[in-house]
Amino acid sequence: MPDRDLSSELAAVADELYRLPPDEFVIARDKRALEFRDLRDRRLADAVHQLHRPSQAAWLVNLLARERARELDELLRLGGDLRVAQEQLRGEELRELSTRRQRVVAALVGSARRLAHEAGHPVRDRVAQEVETTLHAALADSQVASVVRAGRLTSTRRYAGFGTQPTPADDDAGRAAAGEGTTARPKRRRIREWEWLAAGVREAEEALRDAEAELVEREGELTRADEEQNSLNTRVVELTEQLERAESKATEAGQRRRGAQEARDGAATRAEDARRNLEAARARLAAAGAGE
Repeated sequence: MPDRDLSSELAAVADELYRLPPDEFVIARDKRALEFRDLRDRRLADAVHQLHRPSQAAWLVNLLARERARELDELLRLGGDLRVAQEQLRGEELRELSTRRQRVVAALVGSARRLAHEAGHPVRDRVAQEVETTLHAALADSQVASVVRAGRLTSTRRYAGFGTQPTPADDDAGRAAAGEGTTARPKRRRIREWEWLAAGVREAEEALRDAEAELVEREGELTRADEEQNSLNTRVVELTEQLERAESKATEAGQRRRGAQEARDGAATRAEDARRNLEAARARLAAAGAGE
């Protein structure tokens, strides 16, 4: 029976997996590989298992390839224009294109951060800088641009001059997603299994680095939160003391008011008695004058 072309099947699975955040990738990939093994489709299972876990920045670039394809295409077309202008030494055009490049890259990095936030995975500044670096590499290198546009990037890129090639990890992912290297002979099975284990170690090491970096960031947030809480607790104590003093003064003022009220009532009673006495005196005076 002739070998079938796995490229379309593997590409569909790769597209599905590279949509996932990095912390969900390995479990989902291994699950899909096991599903194909259960179906006795060992070649596809092997190919799926060879897909590499993306770094967080690479995942963001893949997210841009899916969710902001038009803007990313604009950037990659701009990269082609820049390369032509560089080759032909068109200085004025290079300056104009460079300005556009900065604007488009900045907009895409902003979009990536918003997409990550919407997906529940906000990113640190370091990750955003890696996204920016990769986009600049895609601008300068057509091979990097192809990998970026495919949406299956596994690690970030850095442009170091003309002719930069994709890193080995992304070459492996690209070949696997294209269906190449899936016809390995049985005698190479142990080598592939060792490569899987080595890839698992690399993925675990990268996950540890990400986790440790996040731990440092969260510890900083915790320290700032502790400082804020301590400051607010101190303020609460101060306000409580002020409240107690104010309540004490209010109690004293209430007592003074009650005393003043009683004094006022006494004065009103005495004024009323004096008024009645005055009227009686006037009446007696009038009666005495009438008797004469």
